[in-house]
Amino acid sequence: MAELPLSPVTLPSDYVIRGVQVLETKTLGQGSYGVVYMGRYRGLLCAVKKLKKFVTENGLDQLGELVLRSFYNESDKLCKLRHPNIVQLLGLYQDEETRLPVIVMELMHESLSRLLYRTKSLPLYIEVNIVHDVSLALAYLHALEPPIVHRDLSSNNILLSQEFRAKLTDLGVAKVDNGSFLNWNNTPAPGTLAYMPPEVRRIPAHLSPAMDVFALGVNLLQILTHKHPEPGPELASGVLGFSKMVPERERRRDHIGLVSKSHVLRPLLLECIKNGGKDRPTAGRLSQQLEQVKTAKSYLDSLQVANIELDQMSAALQRIANLERRVEDLSQELSDKTKEQEKTSEKLKEEQEFTARLLSERAQAQLNEELSQMDRGSQASPSLPKEVGIYQFMYLVRAQ
Repeated sequence: MAELPLSPVTLPSDYVIRGVQVLETKTLGQGSYGVVYMGRYRGLLCAVKKLKKFVTENGLDQLGELVLRSFYNESDKLCKLRHPNIVQLLGLYQDEETRLPVIVMELMHESLSRLLYRTKSLPLYIEVNIVHDVSLALAYLHALEPPIVHRDLSSNNILLSQEFRAKLTDLGVAKVDNGSFLNWNNTPAPGTLAYMPPEVRRIPAHLSPAMDVFALGVNLLQILTHKHPEPGPELASGVLGFSKMVPERERRRDHIGLVSKSHVLRPLLLECIKNGGKDRPTAGRLSQQLEQVKTAKSYLDSLQVANIELDQMSAALQRIANLERRVEDLSQELSDKTKEQEKTSEKLKEEQEFTARLLSERAQAQLNEELSQMDRGSQASPSLPKEVGIYQFMYLVRAQ
């Protein structure tokens, strides 16, 4: 087992933060070696990326060391990169239990893979915007000195805002599973097989910015079909029984066949997945082509429809809000009237009780007066029957 390596980078003190609350009951995603939680920093929700404990708790094997160095690598890159289509770093801190760095990033709404899973189709303008955003991020990375190649541009590593704006994440290939690192000639070739171009699957692997463009083409195919990329065999029997490479367009023909030949993005898709890296457009060139697509009538029509639908939705939401306020007002009025009726009923009840007590007191006083008169009368006229007083009392009660 290897010793726990020291960080190969010096993290700027400006990025060291404190007071991050990790909401470990809210997991945003995880791989074999890392997990991303929702967190809170200075009142803002954020994403907190941590390595799992077992990566270092019993020392490091070769793969574990590679995972740790990739995590450090991502920390280093996020500290140095600034682009609107790359997930923003909020800060770093050291985990008190594992003593490993923790990455704190802006919180995005969902991944591209999740969006494609829960929908059957997307408006054209959203398809174009997502691919354009990713191409801009790649153009920025590839233009750096030295260039940065993402190397694992799968739909899981493209994150979206609620407005469907795309940003790249996992720049250091920090989330690693058993299929994410393939070693040829002791050279790690990170990535997900379905998104890998031919030159990366060969021995030795050839890594270049062109592999990111190929992966973007596969993502575009996934966006247009809502199908997870499942290419066919890369080798087929040739003349005299020798194997031959199957062109990528042939390997993916089933999914390509689902894309309309008139779709404005189909030509770019086919350009991006060409077998030869030099035959593919650069990310910069691709972003320019997508800028042109945004001037096409089909794109503008899609955007106009979306704006109309948005206006209609906004108007509907406003009507709903007005109705909700009206319901609240009516509920308040009803509550006030109910309380007023309760007060009136209570007051009426009190008045009735008071009147009943008053009548009862008056009747009792008159009865006492009658009885007193009867007593005096009986003493003066002994022959007067006692029933006369009773009849008089009943008369008085009825009169009341």
